[in-house]
Amino acid sequence: MKETIERLTRREARQLGRYNSGLSDDAVRQRFAVTDIARLASNENPLGMSALADSALRTEVTRTACYPDPASLQLRAVIAARTGMAPEQVVMGNGSENLLEMLCLAFLNPGDRVVTLVPSFGLHHLYPKMLGAEVTLVPVNAQMEYDLDACAQELAQPAKMMVFSNPSNPVGCMLGREGFERLIAMTPQDCVLVIGEAYYEYCAAHPDYPDSLSVLRQQARHVDCVAYLFQGIRPGWVACGVWFSVSCRDSGATRSRAYTVQYQPYGAGCGTGGAVGCGARGTQCHPCLPATGLAQRSIARLGMVCGSVAGQFPVCEY
Repeated sequence: MKETIERLTRREARQLGRYNSGLSDDAVRQRFAVTDIARLASNENPLGMSALADSALRTEVTRTACYPDPASLQLRAVIAARTGMAPEQVVMGNGSENLLEMLCLAFLNPGDRVVTLVPSFGLHHLYPKMLGAEVTLVPVNAQMEYDLDACAQELAQPAKMMVFSNPSNPVGCMLGREGFERLIAMTPQDCVLVIGEAYYEYCAAHPDYPDSLSVLRQQARHVDCVAYLFQGIRPGWVACGVWFSVSCRDSGATRSRAYTVQYQPYGAGCGTGGAVGCGARGTQCHPCLPATGLAQRSIARLGMVCGSVAGQFPVCEY
């Protein structure tokens, strides 16, 4: 039976490693005998969600017996207004994982080359490998920062897609505006640039953290930019450059001409989370900033020195 399953399974699937999603709260309690847990590595806020989001969720829960709006029209309009994009340029998905999957399905063929960083979010290389793409991993440098010289060397060779996150997950380093502009400039026009901002809130207050959409507009680049909105409820959104067409499955509305991205029309994250996003609109809070400070203070009480990092993972010295 095992031999039959292996014979039927795609070669790319057989070669994939296991995705490390971290330990659950129950597993942490059992392994370390602790009660108070703050899983900042999973971008969860131990202080809880915004009161506005909580109120919106309580209202929306009465409608969960029905399918959500498959086009997420209301939430896309809110995001478009906040970002200066057209609603047709905003695609919803169940978190950035689903959006990254859609991008890979839309653009990658077997044998295409993808450049990404290591360490990085595991799905940055697992999804391309699943489709038979060749993945080039660029390590961080000795200072645990982006190695832009190495990236430039790899992008000087043909590549279909470049994927990176800012700030880095899991390293925690941040690419400032100068480095961000340099990375954009070194990416060829015929290479899809995917920028993950799932941990944006940890760096949003940093004076050198780039406004990615603003920089991309100034450089007139045709790229995709990916960002989370919420974690537990898990809607995600992607803002598409003007050369990428977005097709909503129910309406067929399109903009510009090159590629079409289809999305899952009935995602739990897009429905419930979308309503929460609309209910909490207008807020500019970054709840993980006090949570990160809480973690740093807790580390200090353990007698360890916490290094200064832009991202979510404090670097500690014993």
